Amino acid sequence: MAKKKKLLKLVRDSIEKGATTAEDVHKSIAAMPLKWLKDIDVLRGPVGKAGKIQDQTIGSIYDLIRRINEQVGKLAVELLADATAAVEPASGNRKRPAAAKATKRAAARKRTVAATARKPAASKAKRSAAVASKRPSRKKTPA
Repeated sequence: MAKKKKLLKLVRDSIEKGATTAEDVHKSIAAMPLKWLKDIDVLRGPVGKAGKIQDQTIGSIYDLIRRINEQVGKLAVELLADATAAVEPASGNRKRPAAAKATKRAAARKRTVAATARKPAASKAKRSAAVASKRPSRKKTPA
């Protein structure tokens, strides 16, 4: 899940940066004709007002893109969480926090160490042989 969240963050950040870059390019291209029109004395005032309105309009569009990106990101996080929950078994085998896992592993190790300490070395060898004999064979059968 952590890898998926990192990927999601990367995509969201990329869209954010892309929207900002596109907005800057859009504003600079849209401003070119207004710069030439500002050179005409009679049009200087109206062109300045038109430029401000134009910048606000372009900014609003890209702000909307950013908000949509944010909402899509939230939806993706929810869908990932739902998908992860659906994949996990319904029994008590759900993932536990790392601290709980570590505690359980430590307790299991203590039991193993205590059990092996009580038994003589000969029985260890017998157990190893028994475990080895129970393992499935890895030999390939001809087809």
